[in-house]
Amino acid sequence: GFHVEQAQGFGGKREMTLARFAPAFTPRGAPARRNLARAGHAPRRHAVIVGAGLAGCATAWALAQQGWTSTLLERQAEPAREGSGNPAGAFHGIVNAQDGAHSRFNRCAALHAQRVISLAVQSGFVAGNLNGLLRLEQLRDVAAMRRSVLALGLPQDFVRVLDAVQAGEASAMAIGHPAWFYPGGGCVDPGALARHFVERSLGACSFRGSVAVDAIRRVDYEWQIFDSGGHLIEQTAHLVLANASEALRLLGDPDWPLRSLRGQVSAVPVAAWPADSPRPQLALSGDGFVLPEMDGQILFGATSSHDDFDVEVRSRDHLANLERLARLCQFERAPRLDA
Repeated sequence: GFHVEQAQGFGGKREMTLARFAPAFTPRGAPARRNLARAGHAPRRHAVIVGAGLAGCATAWALAQQGWTSTLLERQAEPAREGSGNPAGAFHGIVNAQDGAHSRFNRCAALHAQRVISLAVQSGFVAGNLNGLLRLEQLRDVAAMRRSVLALGLPQDFVRVLDAVQAGEASAMAIGHPAWFYPGGGCVDPGALARHFVERSLGACSFRGSVAVDAIRRVDYEWQIFDSGGHLIEQTAHLVLANASEALRLLGDPDWPLRSLRGQVSAVPVAAWPADSPRPQLALSGDGFVLPEMDGQILFGATSSHDDFDVEVRSRDHLANLERLARLCQFERAPRLDA
């Protein structure tokens, strides 16, 4: 992609080599689109999305913004009743000293999510807390953290480094560790946010609940989608799988580096929080997390178990979450789940 030529040199040199990067533009996927058009199968701007959690609902809204319509298929009766159905979830950016392409992509995604969630919470239809998020660092010193931020040139409205005293003042809790403070972070009701995405699709998205997709099949230029009885549910040229580990099963269990992850969160009523310990006013994470009050409850956790498909709530996981909460907040007496 370089155009190379010889030119008059400078600094005592007779000549030098100049190279200008000017690669020819080749649109990705153009041959496939041309083949479809020649065959008379030019697809309409419509997609079928399997899974109506946060990912599926956000996809429907993103497509609507681009002038597409979509059909959203969900095996539950309503959106966000499984993995995206927790009472609340935290969101924030992240600092990576290497700051490669993956880190920069995640930073852009975090900044975009911040704007989207902020508008959703301010609309009054989605519960959330926009006071920021503190991510504790037990094994890092403040000087090293500040050097990283300075070297990366990250602005203070994205992240600030707080020492243990400053972190304690920001959270009104006994932190005892330095922390990254993300002013644009916080927590949000993920189910309400998912439904908000569908509503923002302005009629471009058709939701179909209680529809379980059992199999998909590629026929010519389209995907056929079947239920457990072998009946055809939908047929489309554009298919989006946003149904977590079930996507791998539908694709024939390809050898991809993806694993199922089970997580269990815990919650206590505000009245059960220890009277001698201040309640969190902003989201706090580190070895676990605890979120500010939402709907009269304080959410914390969470466990993490690879390839664990048990969907029942487990007492031992609640106990593990309580132990993690006690370490995070330095409790002398942790709250009781049965209070």
